[in-house]
Formats: sequence, C-alpha cells, structure tokens
Amino acid sequence: AYWSLLTPTQPFRGFLGDGPAPRSTVNDDSASATSSNFGALSSSADSGVPGRSLESTPSTLVTRWLVSRSVKVLMVVMLIAGVPLYFLTPSFENPLIVRMQDFISRNVVTTSHTVTLSAMNQFEASTASCRGAYTLECQQRAATLASPRVSNQAALLLSINVFVPTSALRAAKKYEADFRALVNELFIVQTSNSLSVQARVLKVEIPVTLAHMNRDYLAEKALLKG
Repeated sequence: AYWSLLTPTQPFRGFLGDGPAPRSTVNDDSASATSSNFGALSSSADSGVPGRSLESTPSTLVTRWLVSRSVKVLMVVMLIAGVPLYFLTPSFENPLIVRMQDFISRNVVTTSHTVTLSAMNQFEASTASCRGAYTLECQQRAATLASPRVSNQAALLLSINVFVPTSALRAAKKYEADFRALVNELFIVQTSNSLSVQARVLKVEIPVTLAHMNRDYLAEKALLKG
C-alpha cells in the first residue's frame, strides 16, 4: 500500500509525505496587485458604497501532512517488518484462511456438481426420447440446451482456483479436466451430422466422462474439509 502511494521523488525525499511546503508560483507583481485591489475593496466597504462589501478573504490549500514522531516511528517499523513477512507468508498456511478457502471451494464445487448432474439427466432424458427421421436434429437440440449450463459450471470452477487450498489443487485440476471433456463431447453431439458419431459419444464417451467426474468430485470433496 505504501509503495502504491509513492510520488516520483519518494522515498528519497519526503519519505512520509511531510517534506517542505512547495514554493508559491505567484510573482511579486501579482501579489502587489492583489494587495492593492484588496485595499481598494476595503476602502469601498468602509465608505459605505452599496454592493461593494468584502465578505471573505482568500485562503491557501494545505498540502503538507504533519504527523507526530511516534507515528513516524510506527510507520517505519511497519515497513521494515512488512518486507520479510511479505516474502515469508507464502511459506506457511494460516489455519483460519485454509478453513475459509475450504468452505468457499466446497460450496462452489458441490453446487456446480449438482447443477451439472441435473443438466445431464435432462439431456439423457431428451436424447432417449429422440425417435424417427428427426433423431439427429433432436439430439443436436438436446446438446444445445445442455451445453451452456455445463460450460457455465466449468467457468465457475475455474474462477475459484484462487480459493482452492494447495492440498486439493491437484484434485481440482482433474475435476476441471472432466468438465472440459464433457463440454467437448456435448459440442460434438451438437455439431455432428452423423448418427453413428452421435451414438458413440452418447453411449460410450459421455457415460465414461460422467463416471470420472463423479469419482474426481468425491476425491476433491474429501480434501475440502471446510
């Protein structure tokens, strides 16, 4: 935070932002003119001329931040202590942070798996009812409806990688790979113009992928103890 607040002259000058006040850019002639005008206005106000009274005097903006010596000492101590802590923190895990990561990851993974299974159950029911001359188009339509739901859950899992603890990261990667395979298989059903290709994906590839997904989901969930 301190580093992001540094000006181009810091930290070599004005280390705590309390350096000397900037010099005024107003020249002496302008100052004299302002003084003369101020005197004229004051005279007019004293003479009782209507509409010429002076209501306020100009003020300057304070650009210095003056802090006590104890605050300066505290700031320096925080900076010195913060540098080694910044590099050493990744080497150990805070139990509270790990529990929070487990809790977030577990809820998202459970929700995502539930939504995906619901979408695939509906997909299987739709493809099972496809009959006759329009079987190809019927299965394409079922895949078109299921694919966005599964893709959204895959994107959701990818977005929570930052919350997945190190101990469960490998299992999370395998689970994400299952999602990518399932999205690809639904895309094949959606775009294929061959009933034989669709049949192979529907009867062989998708069931195998779902079995792997269930296995990897249980493995990841067991590692997330939050």
